[in-house]
Amino acid sequence: SGERYAGGGWIEKKVGYTEMPILARPNTVIAFGASENGPEYDYDDQVEYRVYSLTDKAETVIYDENQTETAVFKAEKKADNIEINVKTDKNFSIVLTGYETSDTSEDHVEIRDGNTYISIKNTGENHFRFSL
Repeated sequence: SGERYAGGGWIEKKVGYTEMPILARPNTVIAFGASENGPEYDYDDQVEYRVYSLTDKAETVIYDENQTETAVFKAEKKADNIEINVKTDKNFSIVLTGYETSDTSEDHVEIRDGNTYISIKNTGENHFRFSL
């Protein structure tokens, strides 16, 4: 929902039976899988990395069912830029929550609801820099 809450207390909120509220601290990246058919799937295929309130660094690693590292995502905020490095051989997307990048000339970057959405079709080692 993009709602922000003050820390250090309890939050009471009614949610639907099929909903699961997720609260993310600043400098967190959460990888959301693309499958809704069950717990066994190609975890790093079409994954969406959501970066929350980046002020420093954030990192996540995806492992397969054999505990083999299959993807590494790193983000770092440097002054008015966000640098992202992703090591994967699959397609993925990135959501920079709460940031609107000025780099919207690229056809894979879109601004919606105060967030930057990036769709990546590249494979291999990927490095990106976005100006805020």
